[in-house]
Amino acid sequence: MNYLQKHLTKSCAAAIAICMMAFVFAACTGSENNSGSNASDPNTSGEGNTNLLNAYTALVADSIEFIETDCCKMLLSSDELLRTVDASRAKLVFRDDAQMKLILAEFSKDNSDSIKFYDLNNGIDAYHPDISPDGEWVAFGTTYEGWYHRSTLYVQNLRTGQLVSLENQPGVVPRWRVLGQDTVIFFMDNCTLNVYDDWNVYGNYYVRFSDGKFSEPQKIFGNGSFGVVSNDFKFAVSIGQKFIVRKMTLVDGEETYVDTLWYSGEQICNVSLAKDSSLRVSFLDLGGKEGVAFVGEKYSPHAKLLVADSLGKIIQAVQAPEYTVFDHSEWISEGEFEIATLQNMFKDLAHDRIVLVDMILERVTEIVSGTELWHPVFWIEK
Repeated sequence: MNYLQKHLTKSCAAAIAICMMAFVFAACTGSENNSGSNASDPNTSGEGNTNLLNAYTALVADSIEFIETDCCKMLLSSDELLRTVDASRAKLVFRDDAQMKLILAEFSKDNSDSIKFYDLNNGIDAYHPDISPDGEWVAFGTTYEGWYHRSTLYVQNLRTGQLVSLENQPGVVPRWRVLGQDTVIFFMDNCTLNVYDDWNVYGNYYVRFSDGKFSEPQKIFGNGSFGVVSNDFKFAVSIGQKFIVRKMTLVDGEETYVDTLWYSGEQICNVSLAKDSSLRVSFLDLGGKEGVAFVGEKYSPHAKLLVADSLGKIIQAVQAPEYTVFDHSEWISEGEFEIATLQNMFKDLAHDRIVLVDMILERVTEIVSGTELWHPVFWIEK
């Protein structure tokens, strides 16, 4: 797969590009991108590890030295960034897609004049990182939303570089949670799109992680993989293309899972569940009918960061800055903010900026610029 093909298949890039051109001529239909078939070439990175810490954890590296990189440019000082989110310190991890590396930046009141970017130097083609609740670890997989490749789940320490992988269980799009006294990682075993016949073969899991080791993975449910799941397992949303929501529902006096199709069946992606108890779901679309009805006008694919309540009603739409559209949007660990990337219409929709989105003020603040910046995740400490 060459560089262009790679970028046309990831996430919603192809659909955005096609619809964006049509939108310029006022003819964008927002049709779904069902071209191609599921890939059958598995990603086998992480297999064959023999240095086991327990039955579920392979030690890939005891320590890794991070390498300073000039891949990106900060657009805010550390003080300005921390004031924006009302935090004492913060960490940002994202994928530099041009170099196929994970990048770390740390922010505190002590380093306001010397923000540096570091390559995590793990040698892994990593996607969808997420930072642990204590800010000490980053989890990631080896394939991306909507793609069929087998993915290995890794966790890396953000101080020492220690790197471990989950054994004998595929894992993709990991998301840290706290369940009672346990720190866990929610993940899917495959993130193929729900328009494919084999989607319901896959499912969702969680695994406890402590002292650099995984415990035995626990299955939440099967019959479909869902990108986000609530802590009580009673609410889940599929990653796309269809907006399928799974809820625990009383049926004939018994609790059972019921799947419902939201958003009139139109294409969505980049679903993210709010970190509070509201069950709000943010997502991006291709200018769907319900989104247009809510904002009162037509708009380009991914031009609005939309939010639905727990019943599927659209309650918010944040506009992307002029000549850009959103991608890779995620609620951050605290407060009413999302982290996202912007695609530049004048640079072939390159993801050249990372932004913070204030969901109360509906204000977009650019924080990092680069060439191709993907899958940002932002951890803060108040």
